[in-house]
Amino acid sequence: PKIESVGDKENGKSSTGLNDEMCTFCEMAVVWMRNQIKRNETEDNIINYVNELCDRIPSPMGESAVECKSLSSLPTIAFTIGGKTFELTPEQYVLKISEGDVAQCISGFTAMDVPPPLGPLWYLPTAPF
Repeated sequence: PKIESVGDKENGKSSTGLNDEMCTFCEMAVVWMRNQIKRNETEDNIINYVNELCDRIPSPMGESAVECKSLSSLPTIAFTIGGKTFELTPEQYVLKISEGDVAQCISGFTAMDVPPPLGPLWYLPTAPF
């Protein structure tokens, strides 16, 4: 949720978060950031810490974060579908989202918790190749 919606919840309005756990985490993060600002901590230090923290928290949508600086060490992945082999380089199966100097990389593969005999299943990336 946006910081505004977390702030609204603190003021007695409801939040529209993905789930209660994520909303609780967001609320705690906003309170922590406000306290750091009151203690005159620098904005860069606050943002760097929150970014590190967010990199370690599982995504509610099931995506996996990847360190952008490690793209060159990730393998090329090959799939055989209908007898034809498709190869994907890390640049093709990892989505890199940049805003200014900050970048976040997300794996295009998503595991689906489907029990055997049908699972486990993997969702293949839909990014253009």
